[in-house]
Amino acid sequence: MKTRTQTIIIVLLMGEALHGYSQKVIAEFKFEKTQVDKLSGMAFNDTMKDNAPFNIMLADDDTDDCHLFQKALKKIPIATRLRTFSDGEKLMDYLFKNPKDLPDVIFLDLSMPRKTGYECLIEIKENKKMGAIPILVFTTSIPSNIEAELKLSNTLIKFGALDYIRKPADFGQFTHVIHQALIRVIEKAS
Repeated sequence: MKTRTQTIIIVLLMGEALHGYSQKVIAEFKFEKTQVDKLSGMAFNDTMKDNAPFNIMLADDDTDDCHLFQKALKKIPIATRLRTFSDGEKLMDYLFKNPKDLPDVIFLDLSMPRKTGYECLIEIKENKKMGAIPILVFTTSIPSNIEAELKLSNTLIKFGALDYIRKPADFGQFTHVIHQALIRVIEKAS
């Protein structure tokens, strides 16, 4: 299979008095097509055919966190479509009633009313049609100490979560964590 490469030229715009801007090539690199796509903020793979947005579901009962998540996605250079659910029961109802609209990834809070994130994780991973959906546990539920948090993380991964992520309080970090998680999911799907 022939690998397609593209050249990226980094251009420095230099202001010149009276003459506007001039361009100076400061670096030139060769990358494979998938690397160029990732660098431009969009990795194309089987789950993102025809430039379709990355389909994300967020199950979280905290409306402020849902709003921040939506705001963070707007800052990330990946085309996304977000659907939010205020509890685990609503998420599971949607997934079972819409098997043709399964997400590319689910961000799952642990502490939710009606059906917890733990219950959703196990139910999704035991289902043949949904079991392959990457699930990122994204929560403020913090165990009492680092040892307990590590044990929780290992347990969630054992049950099928791709990762356990503690929600940062800082919006910049919040956005960065989501962006990095999406890149990881995209790379894993490639």
